[in-house]
Amino acid sequence: MVLDADLGRSTRLTVFEERFPKRYIQVGVAEQNAVGIASGLVYAGYRPVFVSFTMFTIGLCWTQLRQAAYAGLPIKIIGTHPGYDIGPDGGTHQMFEDLALARVIPELDVFCPSDVVETRAALLTALASPRLTYVRVGRHPVPVIHREPLDFPIGRAEIVLDKGRDYVLLADGSMVFTALEVAEQLAAEGQRVSVVNVRTIKPLDVELISELGQQARLIVTIENHSVYGGLGGAVAEVLASAASHSALLRIGTLDRFGESATTEQLRQANRLDKSGVLEQIRNRLL
Repeated sequence: MVLDADLGRSTRLTVFEERFPKRYIQVGVAEQNAVGIASGLVYAGYRPVFVSFTMFTIGLCWTQLRQAAYAGLPIKIIGTHPGYDIGPDGGTHQMFEDLALARVIPELDVFCPSDVVETRAALLTALASPRLTYVRVGRHPVPVIHREPLDFPIGRAEIVLDKGRDYVLLADGSMVFTALEVAEQLAAEGQRVSVVNVRTIKPLDVELISELGQQARLIVTIENHSVYGGLGGAVAEVLASAASHSALLRIGTLDRFGESATTEQLRQANRLDKSGVLEQIRNRLL
């Protein structure tokens, strides 16, 4: 059963509604109630999936999701338009805090697929999981970097480029392709660099990150999220616990709210595009 909160056109749920009208529930602008309904659907024997913007799935419904996790309910939450992906809707809708909020809820998994192929695999894995799962789906168009068929192993990151361990770029979601662009440029300049797709923020691939922390000169996290509490924060926790030898550079949004502009303009202004990320890394390398 799929639940919508009056954003079906933006989240493309209309396709599901047309094909499966009896399995589509329109709750209107009542996101917190949607999680309550989803909880009841679990007890009735259904597998509910609630889809909306990240601001409204995690930000608005945090208490209801915590209660659902406490009850052990395997609801699936799909959060779309994260970070700057929502562009012109501005600071009220741009959510840079959702990963931080989701990570601290016990017994809740967090998936961040990087392209359309991996998103399909992540959704299939989430639907089969017995745990409450949050799938963060990027809205910014990115090239496909994976091929079908694809597994989505929970708690395992993926090395998508392996050209040395001097500099290791860890990215999630739509920023994985940006990290690949940056790495290819650095490699062309003679740097030994690798890229890791951190497809599950929780559980995190602690083993791989700890290993990289012993090998890399500099680890860089790149995310369409606040530098506080998201991928950068999660990696910092692992490196600190593992007594890592690597330095860490966290690239993401700083201590500010969003503003209205196109996604491309916002990423450029906040140094989250290719040139901006390269500039921040080069400044750290000097």
